[in-house]
Amino acid sequence: MVESLEVAFQGSKAVINRPLADLERLVASDRQLYASYYQRLGAEVQAPDGNAWDSWRRMADATLFPLFEERIRFAALSLDGMGLQSYGECSLVLREELIAHRASVFEDNSAVFLRDRGYQLSPGHRAVWEDRSRLGVAKLASAVHTGTVPADFPGLLVQQGQTAEEDRFIEVHIWGPVTARTCQCAILIPKGGKAGQAFRKALRARLAAQGVELEVR
Repeated sequence: MVESLEVAFQGSKAVINRPLADLERLVASDRQLYASYYQRLGAEVQAPDGNAWDSWRRMADATLFPLFEERIRFAALSLDGMGLQSYGECSLVLREELIAHRASVFEDNSAVFLRDRGYQLSPGHRAVWEDRSRLGVAKLASAVHTGTVPADFPGLLVQQGQTAEEDRFIEVHIWGPVTARTCQCAILIPKGGKAGQAFRKALRARLAAQGVELEVR
């Protein structure tokens, strides 16, 4: 079953979760970019969190991405296309062929991981994109038991918490720009009645113009 887990992880995808408003802006045109956290702060379109996350995130990023942290976009590794709901209701599944050469993976939420274990990082917690399955098995093999079945694998890889701090996942670091065309598909959980249906129909058309599929679950 552990071998099956490793094989499954070889097909995992990077997923960014954002609020619906961010998806609408991203698909407005080919010129729209998904800005990193630091770029949003620098452009004064977003305020800092105003809590301990500010220091945790900055210290972790300075450790992992010295002098180029503003170029990094964060995602979560997923087997079923669903990302971390604490970051937004839209799951954006990225095209592997457009990120594989500029992505790495980390064992967990790096801000929380380094806060708890210290900022002198030992080897073994980070890997290139092609080795994400090996990192996943190193982290999760101990969670596999005789009752585990392949249907359990997505829930092992992405464990939704009550808050972002409680989420457990494998973090993906993507260097450089992300546009709508970097996305393979967008996944939404439907809400609302007829108005929601009309909105999703319009959104589907705008996504299709960018070569992105809309999946409603």
